[in-house]
Amino acid sequence: GEKAKDADNEVPATMDVTYKFPGVTLHWSHGTSGPKIDGERKEFKGYGNGVLFVGKKGSLVSDYSKYKIMPDEFAKDVKLPEKTIADSVGHHKEWLAAIRGEGKTLCNFDYSGNLAEAVLLGNVAYILDTEIRWDAAACKITNPLPKNDLIDPAPRIGWEYPT
Repeated sequence: GEKAKDADNEVPATMDVTYKFPGVTLHWSHGTSGPKIDGERKEFKGYGNGVLFVGKKGSLVSDYSKYKIMPDEFAKDVKLPEKTIADSVGHHKEWLAAIRGEGKTLCNFDYSGNLAEAVLLGNVAYILDTEIRWDAAACKITNPLPKNDLIDPAPRIGWEYPT
């Protein structure tokens, strides 16, 4: 990705990351006009915070308020499931409500913790410019990486690990 200077560090203005999970490959793009598919950037106008699911027969692009099934020939035969999840008030509001313990929320910290783990590992792979192989059950990296404070940072004084 292209780097943009921040006050304290360099952050990616654009980034493409590939995650490989058992049975699923996830391509993450941000700061771009759309994802790279077969090496070519595809644009989906109107889906600024969208997600694209690519299947063997068709694809689905979606965001918080709309979706499109492609190609049209495939879409006409798709039977949509009944709506079972309430409309979101927005993930920031849901997150804050969950922190405060306010009523029923769609924010699921069990799910979001795993998601944050994957996203942060993508950021570390980007910064180190290397592939990371992660054993989630053991909570450790399984391939050798260069020594870096992002991987095993020294704890702040008073936050040391018990010996």
